Amino acid sequence: RTRRAGSRSRCDRRYARARVRGGLLPALEQVHPGAGMAVARFAEQLRDEAEVLDVMVDAAWRRCCQGDGLTAAALAAEHPALARLAVRRLAAAAGVGLDALWVARCVELAHANGGLLQVPGVTVAVDRGVLVVEPAVTEAAPDEVELTVPGEARFGARLVRARRAPAGRPSPTCVAVTVDGPLVVRSPRPGDRVSLSSGGRQAVGRLLAAAGVPARHRPLVPVVACGGRVVWVGGYRADPNLLAAHDAPATVLEVIDA
Repeated sequence: RTRRAGSRSRCDRRYARARVRGGLLPALEQVHPGAGMAVARFAEQLRDEAEVLDVMVDAAWRRCCQGDGLTAAALAAEHPALARLAVRRLAAAAGVGLDALWVARCVELAHANGGLLQVPGVTVAVDRGVLVVEPAVTEAAPDEVELTVPGEARFGARLVRARRAPAGRPSPTCVAVTVDGPLVVRSPRPGDRVSLSSGGRQAVGRLLAAAGVPARHRPLVPVVACGGRVVWVGGYRADPNLLAAHDAPATVLEVIDA
């Protein structure tokens, strides 16, 4: 049954292979006798060369691969053809397709060792020196929402809760602070800074970058603020000057995946 089905597909003009055999090759033979054999030899040569090229791409991939991406500096050091083929492999592994123009731009991004490309349906970025290719995040940044104490606020796929209780040991997902409100939950904003225990302040964007959060995902990180002051970057860091002493009455903030 399989053999008969294969035979039918070779003759069915709906298939490109059948159209080539039944139309293109006979036409080439009329113009250049022996063209069919030449095409067959050329195809065999391409298969041989592809095997050699695959070995070279495998080696380039091992030199550049880091986690789910490619080290930008290592990719930029590769031969341009190998770099392009490595990017194509990376895109294929992510389940996305990139045409030649966008592949070339990805390689340019690696040479720049930073930046972001928004290809239709695809996000390409260099984060912390690693080029990553992912399906585009279609979820918009959630709107700012008020957080009452006690109460809870939904922020995208996360839930931020607030309650009054004695302060415990702080963690990335649960902190106790001395502020009572009014509190809001929102996305990070340009100019947002959070205080450091060593003194000074750090930009929230830089904090998230150091934590490995890609730029395209940072708008989804909940920031709890009070009167324009960043109280807590949910899941990452609270203002140390606002942390309550152990067992002292406090506003306990918690973020969970809803």
